[in-house]
Amino acid sequence: EGFNHISLQMVDRSRNAQVDGEKLASYLGISKSLGFIREDIRFHDRYLPGQPTFHFIEVVGLLDYFDEEQIINLLGALRGALIEGGMLLYSNIASNGEKDFTHRIVGWPRMFYRSFEDLLALGKTAGFEGGEMRLIHEPLNIYNLVAAVK
Repeated sequence: EGFNHISLQMVDRSRNAQVDGEKLASYLGISKSLGFIREDIRFHDRYLPGQPTFHFIEVVGLLDYFDEEQIINLLGALRGALIEGGMLLYSNIASNGEKDFTHRIVGWPRMFYRSFEDLLALGKTAGFEGGEMRLIHEPLNIYNLVAAVK
């Protein structure tokens, strides 16, 4: 019942992500609340609304593959899509002991490892003020997370 007034918009270029997201939404009984855009987030200007409409935006598992310019561009655009008081949660993988394993053995593509300081600096350059951003520590210290409020 609580989802009757919630609208979820997911963006991913992967067909598998869309199928998995739709299955999960169906399992949770929120399919009517879910919209899915199968597109590369770097082309956000094609589908982000012209006016602020989002209360919450989450970007995880993505910035690890973007360079600084791409991140600043994306965070700035997402900040513009937030309503006043809306929150953007974004993360980036931190340097950790598993990075050689994930690249050499598992075959993951090379990632950009960033510190909290890096993420805060990128957020500031994208238009967030220092007081608008809060660091979130996850227990394994593998991911750095920032909650930024517009």
